[in-house]
Amino acid sequence: MVHLHPSFRTRSLMRDVVLHAAARRAHCKTVVQLHGWSAELARAVDRSSASRALLRRTLLRADAVLTVTQGQRRHLLRWGVAPDRVQVVSNPHEVHALPPRPCRRPTVLYLGRLVPAKRPSLLLEAFSAVVASGVPARLEIGGDGPSLPDLVQQVRRLGLSDRVAFLGWVGGASKQAALQRATVLALPSAEEASPLAVLDALAAGVPVVASHVGALPDLVRGSGRLIAPDAAAAAWAVALREMLADPPRVQADLSRSAPDAVARSWCAVYDRVLSAP
Repeated sequence: MVHLHPSFRTRSLMRDVVLHAAARRAHCKTVVQLHGWSAELARAVDRSSASRALLRRTLLRADAVLTVTQGQRRHLLRWGVAPDRVQVVSNPHEVHALPPRPCRRPTVLYLGRLVPAKRPSLLLEAFSAVVASGVPARLEIGGDGPSLPDLVQQVRRLGLSDRVAFLGWVGGASKQAALQRATVLALPSAEEASPLAVLDALAAGVPVVASHVGALPDLVRGSGRLIAPDAAAAAWAVALREMLADPPRVQADLSRSAPDAVARSWCAVYDRVLSAP
């Protein structure tokens, strides 16, 4: 059996179409698990019967198809995948116990690729309004990507050089330290599936302000604020000011994302696929 993990983006899908075909030619059973999500590509597939037919003849012919959100599952059902072959399984996430976070300067944290779809420039606009309202806050941006030079210029243009720090890519101890400093994590993405940055924040007890997309409503509800994906910077500024002034207690249940829980889900899928004729 072969378990493929494509992102729902053109290059990743094309690669795994080839790998899936090779597995089929070798008479292997297949499990395809979709991770990242492109809303633009999904809309294109919605409009194109030829694209839907191509997916059904290739990756979506797998013996089992896994998604990380209910929204992805609804798309696949609409594209003709049988309900008994589509299952939602969370991304695995190891929860590490962190020491209590000390009193600190109000700090907004961003973790993620610096690309237009993540909309860090919108976050900078909103943060500028927060600072202009008199909040003595700081913004830390953890990540790298092609938008970095434009974001650095935007920070200078907004006069935020003393309030915004670019951390570069962070992981391991440096990521845990950033989460310790954070009052709130902000993720204004136009599209997401089940981002690990949000799981990291919730596991560390950091509340989240995020777009109402992908699995974020299920993850964030009760532990932060959800903002409409088409909302302007002013709406984000209001949410950030309120969260910095009175951060909510994180109440997220991450048990479904625990590695042993995800492993049990995968094993159940494997047993079902391998026992089928």
